[in-house]
Amino acid sequence: MHRIMRPLTIIAFVSFIVAAFSMFLHRQGARSQHPLAPITNQTGTPTDLGKETIPADESTASPRGNSYNLPTSLTDTYGCYFQLGDAVALGTQATATPETITLAGADLPTFRDLSVFGLCFGRDENHAYFYDQELQWANPRAFEVLAYFRGGGLFLRNGDEIIAWRPGTTNSQNVSTDCTAGISAGFCLVPEGDAPSFEKINGAYDIAPWAKDKNNVYCNGQVIQGADPSTVQLVNNNLDLRVKVGDAPATYHICQRVDGKH
Repeated sequence: MHRIMRPLTIIAFVSFIVAAFSMFLHRQGARSQHPLAPITNQTGTPTDLGKETIPADESTASPRGNSYNLPTSLTDTYGCYFQLGDAVALGTQATATPETITLAGADLPTFRDLSVFGLCFGRDENHAYFYDQELQWANPRAFEVLAYFRGGGLFLRNGDEIIAWRPGTTNSQNVSTDCTAGISAGFCLVPEGDAPSFEKINGAYDIAPWAKDKNNVYCNGQVIQGADPSTVQLVNNNLDLRVKVGDAPATYHICQRVDGKH
């Protein structure tokens, strides 16, 4: 009798597992049809990020093949936008309510979430957004986040220009030219900033403290005045940056000059 019951018990257990798995798949299928479905990428994988890319002009394509220079894991964690019906909404599925803010005029199929560390930027083929506000000055087909700096500052690409942004008391969405990049709050045009040649310099740090383009060398979003970008090199186990400033070499630990000259 025991020899007969044991196979029957195994068969019953396997049948239970198959039934439970079928129910799980059914629920997952129903969930994917929910009106608060996340924006999906081109492979159909659910995500709160609009990964559908806008075909970039060759003149505005990133020289490194990563259009906004940020690891996918950062934007996966800190994205700001999601699909709400046929609209793009600000927030997350988990916090969606009837009062959830949607982006007026946003084009869902071409929308991309460019947010990083909770700082909300996005674009579609016709608009660029800061949180839920349209940036009237931005060229959406050449608008990207170039770099995040510790302290909450960002470098943005707008065509060939570099626009710095820092948090502060100002709510202005206009770009100022009477400002100091990396220090002034709001949007600030970086003097002689060249977005096509921009690259971050990580060194030994998880978030790059330095960057350069063909005209400038930067530390945490500030221009190192007089620095020659063609002379940049990492030293001291990639903890410091050496660069020619004026007629002499200078060494910086993060943004502090440590070669005894100031």
